[in-house]
Amino acid sequence: MVFPDMELLDFAGPYEVFSSANLCVDARAFDLLVLSADGGDIQTANGVQIGAEGSWAESPDPDILLIPGGDGARMLLDESEAMEMISGLVRRSERVASICSGARILARLGLLDGREFTTHRSVADAVWADTSGGKYRADLRYVDAGRVLTSAGVTAGIDLALHLVDQSLGSEKLEEVESYIEYKKKDGRA
Repeated sequence: MVFPDMELLDFAGPYEVFSSANLCVDARAFDLLVLSADGGDIQTANGVQIGAEGSWAESPDPDILLIPGGDGARMLLDESEAMEMISGLVRRSERVASICSGARILARLGLLDGREFTTHRSVADAVWADTSGGKYRADLRYVDAGRVLTSAGVTAGIDLALHLVDQSLGSEKLEEVESYIEYKKKDGRA
């Protein structure tokens, strides 16, 4: 999902991982849909326009719903109609993943209650305050809590997307995708 004032890389990093899986592994590995609240284009926090292919209400039931962060995620918390639409999307999704401060939305919807999570360190206290028994993991780049996944700041969304590729396609295909995008592990090794 996309929305105004979201962080560009929170969207573009994972999108590149999934589209690269389609390109180098299997053209139909991931059916990517870019959806906004009303189906119209949005402008990211960085000023880049993103074209939507439809609205949240028109979405088929997602296997993976990806929620980016940025100031737009914080602003959505006060928009009851938008939060209601997001809640509907979440209920219809097999898995829900947030990037960076997109965890604010998951916390507000109660999806981080009693779960470990991570997010950008600058919003960790605010996200934690919106949970009941949630546990912030500052030491992890992403947390897989079953149906709900969270990632830390910006580039950690790429790590989370690669984790989802691994789960969906297996480690051999993951290695092909990592090689294609020239992904380097944190210690510099391929």
